[in-house]
Amino acid sequence: MTIQNVDLSALISTRICHDLINPIGAINNGLELLDAVGTAPGPELSLVNDSASAASAKLNIFRLAFGDIAISSQVKGDQVTRLIADMYGGGRLNIDWQPNDIGFPRSEIKLALLVLFCLETSVPLGGQITVSVSQGTWAFRTTGPKFNIRRELWDMVTGGTILQDTSASDVHFLVARLTADATARQIKLHEKDAELIVMISA
Repeated sequence: MTIQNVDLSALISTRICHDLINPIGAINNGLELLDAVGTAPGPELSLVNDSASAASAKLNIFRLAFGDIAISSQVKGDQVTRLIADMYGGGRLNIDWQPNDIGFPRSEIKLALLVLFCLETSVPLGGQITVSVSQGTWAFRTTGPKFNIRRELWDMVTGGTILQDTSASDVHFLVARLTADATARQIKLHEKDAELIVMISA
């Protein structure tokens, strides 16, 4: 696997997410129009509304996480906070995304979201993930009732052997490692009592 392969897949991901966001946005707009004309709310309409909002947020987050890091634009932390709230709201996993007052390079947000997905995989029963950043170093503190730390995947993320047969369901581990390499960042995993701590540093 090479960075060129990742760049190609990133471009494809960006295109797919971009094209799907428009129709899902249209669904959200249609639901707002129904509400504006006084359509009686019901569980069916609420389900559609919640699902459309979550799908829109997920596509926007996936575009940031799996999209092209060659784009040099800044991403505001509060934008990510809103997307995470829409994507994870009401679920078993609570995300406290604290870096919401300044902008970050797109590549930095990309890697942070990929690490977040890796940690989500590691807490199958849900839990709490607190994300903070200080002087360019990101910290992810995770607690939960059960951890599922797949050593071969985390070893790859933290600088070990790159797995050539990574499955689609685990692709975020592979992309996190290659993105860290491409941006000259290091990822470290620490296990402390009933807490997982992941650090991203230069």
